[in-house]
Amino acid sequence: MKKIVLLAATMLMATALSAQITTREDAPSVLRFGTRPMAGNYGVFIGPSIFGIVDLVKSTENVGQNTFLLGLPMINVKYYKTDDVEWRLGIQMANEKTRLVGEPDTTLPIIGNQKEVLSESVFRLTPAITRHFSRKNIMDVYMGGGVMLGLNGYRDVVEFNNLNSRAISQTVFVGGFSFIMGMQAFIADLPVAIGIEYGISAMGHCGMQYKVSEMIGGTEQLYYMNDLNDLNQYYKLRVKNFMMGNDIRLTLSYFFFR
Repeated sequence: MKKIVLLAATMLMATALSAQITTREDAPSVLRFGTRPMAGNYGVFIGPSIFGIVDLVKSTENVGQNTFLLGLPMINVKYYKTDDVEWRLGIQMANEKTRLVGEPDTTLPIIGNQKEVLSESVFRLTPAITRHFSRKNIMDVYMGGGVMLGLNGYRDVVEFNNLNSRAISQTVFVGGFSFIMGMQAFIADLPVAIGIEYGISAMGHCGMQYKVSEMIGGTEQLYYMNDLNDLNQYYKLRVKNFMMGNDIRLTLSYFFFR
């Protein structure tokens, strides 16, 4: 008998609770996912790749970490030519200059620098185009390719006195290409997406030799070095570098809608 009463009470409570739930009049809420960009929309994104970081490290190793930090992150903009075709353009710039002017103690056997100007610069331009295949409003899959064009500059000019000076300079031309596959996920109802890109990248550096011009006693001497610590002197020298391999990066994008 007790079991029957307990079962009946349980069923009565469930019926009452169900009635309360079905008769509630709360405001309906709909969770939306995805703000997929369309033709004519713009966006910006950040996401340095492995190749980009390695290139920036190699390009700023002579001065230190300041120029390297100034080069991050690369500024990238997007433009959707159509709903499925996206144009990209990345710009990277960094410049650092140090100037020293002093009056050394002439009574010492070693005469210090009277004037020195050290400068280093990095510039990169990376146009690209991608084709989007998935039309889903949550996950976006795409494929594309791009090229990299750039220039590195290094110059160190030291004046010991009116007759003695030394100038070391380097101008490196940079070129490369990349083929990528990627996917990005749109976050809730925000114009924001996070993604990952992977593929193959190649990059070449031309003109990596250092040109040295020394003025000693009014006589100029011109030669080349492989690096700043090279003890050898070359009267003709060409240094090139090429690297190719797998590349990957994480991306964070923000879109502007018309």
